[in-house]
Amino acid sequence: MPKSQSVLSELTARQPRNVKKKIPYDSLFPQSTRDLFRQAWEILFKTEAEIEQYRQLLLKNPHFDIQQAYRLFDSVNGNQDVGKGFISREDLGAVLKLDAPHRDILFARFNKRLQAESLSYAEFIEEVTPRGPIW
Repeated sequence: MPKSQSVLSELTARQPRNVKKKIPYDSLFPQSTRDLFRQAWEILFKTEAEIEQYRQLLLKNPHFDIQQAYRLFDSVNGNQDVGKGFISREDLGAVLKLDAPHRDILFARFNKRLQAESLSYAEFIEEVTPRGPIW
């Protein structure tokens, strides 16, 4: 939703261009664009499937403790006994040794509630635990 009222009113006043013209969808975009769009979706689906496989493997690993994993990211100066109660963007990058662009992408994936610069325990659990049935 646009924050500016003028932008919002402009967008709501727009009329769709192709509704009454009955333009076939095949002619809206060239074949090369449609192919690229399809390929992007295929990559996204394959990536999500791989991520789910890793979630499943983590859950099945008897040595994996999700609370201990969270404390590793939440630790203060490497001391896992002292936590801040959240994971910062910098914590994520430092523990995983990620460069800034990759750290930011991963942080955005975890940061579902869009809290400023912190990840809660619930957000961490939500992203790390499997979404589908255990196989």
